[in-house]
Amino acid sequence: MKARDLFDAFGRLPESYRLEALDSPEQDASGEINALFAETIRRQSEPDTKEIKTTENRRIAVRDVQPTIRKNTQNPIRNLTIGLTAVAAVIAVTVGVMVWRVHQETIDTIGNPAASSVQSAVTEISPQTDSAGMPVTETTTTGDEAQSAQSAEVTQIEPSAEPELAAQIPETNIFGGRGALSIKGVLAGLSQPILEDADYWYIGGRGRISKTKVNSNGHYYEELICQTPGCLHNMADCLRYRYMNMLTDGEVLYEQMVDQNGYWNDDDSLIRINPDGSRDVFFWPDKEMLRKNAGVAADQAYNYNNIEYYDIIKLGTSGSYLISGQMLSTDSEDEAVWLNLIYTPETEATILLPAEAASWQYDAGSNRLYGAHHNRKTMRNIRNDDVDFSVYDINTGEVVGQSSFQGVDSYVILDGKLYYEQGTDTVEPYILDGEENGGRINTTYSLKVYDFETEQGQVLQEDITDSMQLIECGGRLLCSRHARVGKDQLFYLNPEDMSEEVIFETPNTIQFVQSASPDLIWISGNFAGGFIIDGELIHIDFGNF
Repeated sequence: MKARDLFDAFGRLPESYRLEALDSPEQDASGEINALFAETIRRQSEPDTKEIKTTENRRIAVRDVQPTIRKNTQNPIRNLTIGLTAVAAVIAVTVGVMVWRVHQETIDTIGNPAASSVQSAVTEISPQTDSAGMPVTETTTTGDEAQSAQSAEVTQIEPSAEPELAAQIPETNIFGGRGALSIKGVLAGLSQPILEDADYWYIGGRGRISKTKVNSNGHYYEELICQTPGCLHNMADCLRYRYMNMLTDGEVLYEQMVDQNGYWNDDDSLIRINPDGSRDVFFWPDKEMLRKNAGVAADQAYNYNNIEYYDIIKLGTSGSYLISGQMLSTDSEDEAVWLNLIYTPETEATILLPAEAASWQYDAGSNRLYGAHHNRKTMRNIRNDDVDFSVYDINTGEVVGQSSFQGVDSYVILDGKLYYEQGTDTVEPYILDGEENGGRINTTYSLKVYDFETEQGQVLQEDITDSMQLIECGGRLLCSRHARVGKDQLFYLNPEDMSEEVIFETPNTIQFVQSASPDLIWISGNFAGGFIIDGELIHIDFGNF
């Protein structure tokens, strides 16, 4: 029966029955009307997944009204009238509630446009009472409505998060470039950084390479970091003057001490550059102590007053650093004494190391500091050196091991082991008219390993005709092979089984790997100079400044 048929039937009943039903309704002794009303609202509010539970509740409600139906069977017309009146009342109340809810939603939507999408997921409210008879509001939400509400909330939150992220990125950095500076690598043999921002790569504080500008050959090119026309690079406002000796330990940037006007001063402190551009004094040198350690005579002490820093190396998690540099003489630019020390900023403790030239490397695997002292055979031949290694305890500065090697071409220290390429020269004579008339030198190479702990060494590969350069890269052994015939290659070498993982090769010459990190490798060579990022060469023409 439709609602219209119900009201039509109700209208055809005698008026006396209708008045009796309205004026003297029988008491809802068994709560059948309330039960039906509550059941109707509950069915609308509960999700489909509770259909079985709803059916069970309906059976209970039907069982509860059975005594009343049996009690009123003696007057069927009168009971029919009362029943129809009750059903009509339920329908009227239900329709009224729905109309009120739509009306309220319309008001809320007009008053708060941003909440209109959320308002569509407003939960159903079922009036109930607790055991004390107090009204209780129960809120239920269907799965689809909850997902819709969650989507609406995400849509409103995400736009407000973007300006906060943008606000954290500085507009300009210390070089005047866009965005924050990130350290991409460290120059080989030095502690000078390779940096990157939104527009440039920076080679220490000396030069920069635009990511967008190319020269007439279509190549990127290196230019001075100072772009002031006519600048002599000796003034405080010159970027190159201030940052040309910038250093890094791979995590933090450092610069020489400058005075309030931007000029280098006699304090020669090492300054740490914080990410926000502020500066703190990192190391304040005791020059008198350093002069004595270097053996400078008392009458010459104040001639050695200016310091240039060359190396700063973080010694693992010990909280200490290796600092190396030179004290220059004011009498002659060719006169200088070395300073090498282990410094702990937290306690300001300084451990002096021998004042002599050394190439320093910290090995995390053995937690040792290694100093390599080169004894070149000739000034022109910078390869095939005789090298003496000293092993230092980073906590005491004590020498705990020493070893010497001849004909070392290149080397890397990993996990307490020295991997090195050793060259051997042989003379191949020229025979002219049956007689020896001069000759040429042939160099063959062997790849060897030496364990500083056991003091044992072995040959990994011998009679190598193509020379290699060994580089530490992300805790792995990176090799550059300069082929006499064929292609030059960059590859990772696994010394356990001597397997190779080629990451880049070129028919041109790779002369030298200047910097290596897992994110960026900087090489120089004939028509192959540039950055290698993810195996791709970014060709750059390097300049001399």
